[in-house]
Amino acid sequence: MKRTMTLLLCLALTLTAAAQTQIPPAGTDTLKHLEFMETPITGTLNSFVNKMIKKGLTFSKVTEEGVAIFKGDFGGYKDCEIYVYSVNMGKRVTSVAVSLPFRDTWPELSGDYEDMKKLLTKKMGQPYASIEVFENPVPYDNRMLYVTTDRCDYKTTWRRDHGVIAVAINNAEYNHKDYSNVRIIFMDFPDMGKLPDQSLIGIN
Repeated sequence: MKRTMTLLLCLALTLTAAAQTQIPPAGTDTLKHLEFMETPITGTLNSFVNKMIKKGLTFSKVTEEGVAIFKGDFGGYKDCEIYVYSVNMGKRVTSVAVSLPFRDTWPELSGDYEDMKKLLTKKMGQPYASIEVFENPVPYDNRMLYVTTDRCDYKTTWRRDHGVIAVAINNAEYNHKDYSNVRIIFMDFPDMGKLPDQSLIGIN
């Protein structure tokens, strides 16, 4: 799964790099943007933070890298962590990632993934690309082991005119313990609709 999230992060970095050249003067942004919680992903980090607080999210902090962290509910799930990414020291937000609660079993983890996939498909239609495979055939009871050893690749993406939305099963190790969950990433890119399909080859 590190490979899955690496691909998604590479795409996010690509879009972010492009976004840095598109930062308009304050009050002059007429482009349409991808939305998160019915809020366009644009503007300064401070402005977006205030909008998220009004939406009911609980603000935690802003990291030195310019990432705002919140706690809140999303898609029927409680106690999620929401990360808002920005460029140029908070001058423009570029993407939002939602981290669902951690799971210890495959039925819980895959259930969260399927729930989010169905929710997003209902809202946005059929996905642009989806891959749901293990490195090799694996007994059902061993699937969680494959998740924690990066041999599981589950991700689905939706290409929109103004960005990309992706849902993926993720695993991270911290203090010799594995933490597995589902993440949903909203990546703003106003000119996405003008790009050829090959531009997203990295997340197919």
